[in-house]
Amino acid sequence: MSQRYQDRKIAPRRGSKKRNITFPVSNGFLHRIGDGTLLDDTIVETQLITQAAYPLIVSTALTAISTALQGHIDVELPTGKICPISLNLLTCADSGERKSTVENLLMEGIKNHQKKRELTCKEQLIKYEILREVHDAKTKSLKRKLLRNSGAEIEVNNLLQELVEHEEKQPQRPKAFRILYEDSTIEALTFGLKNDSPHACLGSSEGGVLMNSALMSNTPVLNAIWSGDDVTVARKTTDSYTLSGVRLTTHIMIQPQALKRFMDKSQDVVRGNGYLSRFLVCFPMPLSGGRKTNGITYEKEFINEFNQRIEELLEGK
Repeated sequence: MSQRYQDRKIAPRRGSKKRNITFPVSNGFLHRIGDGTLLDDTIVETQLITQAAYPLIVSTALTAISTALQGHIDVELPTGKICPISLNLLTCADSGERKSTVENLLMEGIKNHQKKRELTCKEQLIKYEILREVHDAKTKSLKRKLLRNSGAEIEVNNLLQELVEHEEKQPQRPKAFRILYEDSTIEALTFGLKNDSPHACLGSSEGGVLMNSALMSNTPVLNAIWSGDDVTVARKTTDSYTLSGVRLTTHIMIQPQALKRFMDKSQDVVRGNGYLSRFLVCFPMPLSGGRKTNGITYEKEFINEFNQRIEELLEGK
């Protein structure tokens, strides 16, 4: 860590004797992670800028890292099973705890990557539309020739063969790129993992919307994806397909009241299938109302470097 960040701390709330950064488990606390690394510098810099809780910042940083690395790395368990490194994270904090601010700072690299890919896909789509029009025009021309020569068997066979070969060369529609999902249905999520990008991030700083969506009624599918298992998606009106090798990082930022409503409504389901047991839970001490302004403006030196590295990883560098 650079010297100018040494010994800087966020002041505890007035009246608190000791400030422990705790998770909602017995005697749980979060140690400082990655001391002397870019991750550590980024977390400290984010805390100085936002005065948000340390665990909240760590959870958001881990979300970005998991999203960037999940397409490159798997882990082998002691049992020999190969599993994804994709994380499920749940951050529970009241309004005013800077959830959106922290997310905007540390997820910028992923959002920039998605914007660049969307622009590239738009250009490819324009080229595809032109090739498709040319292909369709030739298809119509071959069919007209086929109808005019319906009596000549040899000519008909040649035209049929030419038509078949032409259709096999039909231009393929470019995949739309999408890696971030917020308010999504399970159908849209699985379709995107199959056809857009096999690696994605599901989450929102307004997690109450996500928790109340129909997606939460399909947690067994999310469990299977988290475990790295194949998922067969059966459809009545369209082709069925299998998700294989897909990766999904989840980060739900939610207010305590919204989480309580969700648990009261569906706790038997999510506890019964182990969905919440797959989460790293962050329930930081509230800091809203206890912050002080010091008039210092901090540069986003390490945050920018962190987001640049995230983009590089997403690009496979």
